Amino acid sequence: GGGPPPADDASAGRAQGRPLAEVQAKLNKWSQAVVRQAMDREATREREGAGGDGDDGSGGSDAAAAPGQFHAERTIEQWKVGPLLRHRFPSGNAFAAELRERLGAALRIGREDRGRLRFRARTQEAADAAVRMLEETLADLASGSKGGDQGQAHAEHRDLFGASRGPPRAAGGGRQPAQAAPKKPSGPITLPESATLRELASLFGVPALRMRRVLDALDIEAGNSDVISMDVAELVATECGVDVTRPERRGDLTEAEREGTGSGAELPSRPPVVAVMGHVDHGKTTLLDALRSSSVAAAEAGGITQHVGAFVVDMPHSSKSITVLDTPGHAAFSAMRERGAQVTDVAIVVVAADDGVMPQTEEVLDKTYRAGIPIVIAINKCDKPGADPDAVREELATRYQVALEGHTAFGGAGDVQHVEISALKRQGLRELEEAVLLQAEIMELKGDPSEAGAGVVIESRVKKGRGTVCTTVVSKGTLKKGNFVVIGSEYGRIKALRRPGGGAMGEERGAASAGADIKEAGPSEPVEVYGLDAVPEAGETLLVVDSEARAKEVTRERRLAAAQGTARIRVAEAAETARAETAARERMLRERRQELDRQLEKEGFYNPRYRARLISMRLEEEASDAARADELAAAEKSRAFADGIIEMGLPESMPVIVKADVAGTNEALVDMLASLSAVSPVPIKVIRAEVGAISDGDVREAASHGACVVGFNVHTVGKAVDRNADQLGVQLFRSRVIYSLIHEVGEHIAGMLPGRKSIAKAGEAEVAALFEVKGKRGEAPTTIMGCRVRDGALVGSGQVRVVRDGEVVHEGPVASLKRESKEIREAAKGTECGLVLEGFGGARVGDKLESMVMEVVKAKVVQSSDGSLRFEQ
Repeated sequence: GGGPPPADDASAGRAQGRPLAEVQAKLNKWSQAVVRQAMDREATREREGAGGDGDDGSGGSDAAAAPGQFHAERTIEQWKVGPLLRHRFPSGNAFAAELRERLGAALRIGREDRGRLRFRARTQEAADAAVRMLEETLADLASGSKGGDQGQAHAEHRDLFGASRGPPRAAGGGRQPAQAAPKKPSGPITLPESATLRELASLFGVPALRMRRVLDALDIEAGNSDVISMDVAELVATECGVDVTRPERRGDLTEAEREGTGSGAELPSRPPVVAVMGHVDHGKTTLLDALRSSSVAAAEAGGITQHVGAFVVDMPHSSKSITVLDTPGHAAFSAMRERGAQVTDVAIVVVAADDGVMPQTEEVLDKTYRAGIPIVIAINKCDKPGADPDAVREELATRYQVALEGHTAFGGAGDVQHVEISALKRQGLRELEEAVLLQAEIMELKGDPSEAGAGVVIESRVKKGRGTVCTTVVSKGTLKKGNFVVIGSEYGRIKALRRPGGGAMGEERGAASAGADIKEAGPSEPVEVYGLDAVPEAGETLLVVDSEARAKEVTRERRLAAAQGTARIRVAEAAETARAETAARERMLRERRQELDRQLEKEGFYNPRYRARLISMRLEEEASDAARADELAAAEKSRAFADGIIEMGLPESMPVIVKADVAGTNEALVDMLASLSAVSPVPIKVIRAEVGAISDGDVREAASHGACVVGFNVHTVGKAVDRNADQLGVQLFRSRVIYSLIHEVGEHIAGMLPGRKSIAKAGEAEVAALFEVKGKRGEAPTTIMGCRVRDGALVGSGQVRVVRDGEVVHEGPVASLKRESKEIREAAKGTECGLVLEGFGGARVGDKLESMVMEVVKAKVVQSSDGSLRFEQ
């Protein structure tokens, strides 16, 4: 077992091309398992009566140290670590000696305090883990062998793990030169769908042991032969500094399918898509009524827009037309406004001249600015008393930095057009029309009708007798009846196209009146698409593909990508959580070790190794106690929560099924229920949300979950549904105004809450006379107060305060309340009665009496100034 003479650690590190400290840190992991194994062997030996001769209770005796040294030497010889250490690291002799000393010290401590020493029950498991780690460490080191000592290193490696694991033999009987350590690739690596840890290590040019350390840090268990998913491999590559890319999805849409191939300079012009946006009740829909001479505002429940409408408007003062999106202004419809901005070329921002910039106006200005959408400001309601258009312009320019055309704040160089209008009286519409068309002309909007069609879903719903209907604005190309289309991870075939309303797009396209079926729709046209199986999410992109086979291929690939994306997010979140927990745990452990080390040194334990052992034992005990305390605390918290729920009589949650007329309002309703749940004592749990009427199946599912059904702008499928809901005890909430619907749900929750007990004054009386009645033998006489009720009522079941000269001299329950020798429940205002109070006989004529009763104040839901709801008791 001889080797080169010992050398210092620095020279050893240089000789091996890596710091010795790093390698020794690796070996320290398995050496701890060696210590535990040796200690358990010694304990077994003592129990069998083979090693108790030297146990005289003295921790520092040589007799006690001998067994530890014996087991250390035996273990090192058994695993053949010593020769390899001495060969690979000139200081290996010192390392082996330190290991022997550590084993002996550990056994001595165990003899001193056998009760506190906890022998590991899983010794064999720890030893097996140590062997695996040692194997990988030595294999890693052997792969980097250099110089003339390679033969000896490989021989010892073969002796340790078998000849089949060593390097191959050369033809002449000698060994081939050892392979160099793997090198990292220079360019990005394409990740395989799955690979083992060993395969990834070879692909990345990173030692397998390093990858194992990374996986341990991410709290992921994997061996060399375990298959690693692409998501985990990507995380490991990032930690190891390896540049990787994911394989390209062949099944998804190509760039040509997404973007088209037309040249912008040669394309015909297309109508602009204009979104009318602004705060609720600032006159957006009235403006649209004025532009297309219809009456939409009256048809909207509550007089506010609750859907994103898309239709064509022929400009009354020109021969041109525009596609208009009418977006809701209420705070609940923020997501719907954002979808309106996705397909918008120009935005008309309506601001009331008598109200100024409001929260939704500010939100619209922010969204259009971030999206780079040009805007035209329409200052509405200029005909109303108190209207101040100049103040609105000043607020927009100075506070919100809107570069208004001609405004002095921008030196007259602003480019945002602004028009004063009165939508109700049809004033200023010609100027607004010219401003919008001028902005569209500056933008040079083009569209190629010969391309495969694409569009953005604005709204989607289920229509009785027609199935799924989605309102779409065509963004490029032409949509035709019979096209196969892909929307998100779903596909279908267009069975029918219909105009949502607003007029014709031109005779050459075979246009028809609003609501009529058409054969095709070109760029910027709004159209209702029929024939899809699933209800697509509003905001999804609709794309035409060549065939049904291609549609299936694309959707299959998208579903796979979505599933992998979800898995990747979960793995990343778990990894980040594991990192944070590990860092916090290590920091706390380090601080606690330092604290215990200082404490033990003060107590007279000067030997560092002895202190280290004591610290480890105390930390282990504290960890066990902390785990037990956590379990007790969790159980107590759960029990307290359950007791509180039982005492209050509240359910843990209120499950609901949400039904709405279209996907956009369905999303808005779910968002508003989530906002209500955040302030509700009873959390709201949405178990299902979908588009369509309330069916008998919805009612039965709600009954099975103890849920209620919340329906926005929908009806029930037949009278039997309402009848079954009554029989099954299912509460149905329905309304055509979304915030009225949410308020109803809030009132229902408030009715479930226990009332707040409160003391209230029921009435006042005055002592007009006193009467003394002799009691039975041995009892004191009873004082009866003759009272006249001045206000309210004197209640017999409550308490009475006796007030004299402004001070309360007594308060107690009523013993008796009578009128003409007859017991009564209460005495009303203006009546007289006789009153006896329990334990009080010191009344005087002229004392004031206050009748106090306990009442329960029911909880109620109130609306804040910002429109949000809160519960009050």
